[in-house]
Amino acid sequence: MPDDAPVDHKEAATTDAGPDGVTDRSLDADAGPDAVTDADVCTPPQVLRYESPGCGVDAVAVCGGFAQDACANRVCGCDGTDVVMCDYSPVPWAHVGSCSGAADP
Repeated sequence: MPDDAPVDHKEAATTDAGPDGVTDRSLDADAGPDAVTDADVCTPPQVLRYESPGCGVDAVAVCGGFAQDACANRVCGCDGTDVVMCDYSPVPWAHVGSCSGAADP
């Protein structure tokens, strides 16, 4: 699989050595999005990507390449702060558009 191919890690935050001795890392939906970092889950150079809206257990992170297209879309982060993203956000987000409801210029 290419390094920048998205990998879904929604189901578990466990660190288990597989039969080949390679450590498998994945997210735990119950632990919440703040409980993990890129290094905990994704094989470098991949990063955690939030490509669709969802907060708490509805936040679905995938591992993928860090590069994004050249665009800027404002989304409302689950913590109530505006996030500028293109292909993905580095943090979970609730909806497209500013948290304040202001229109993008």
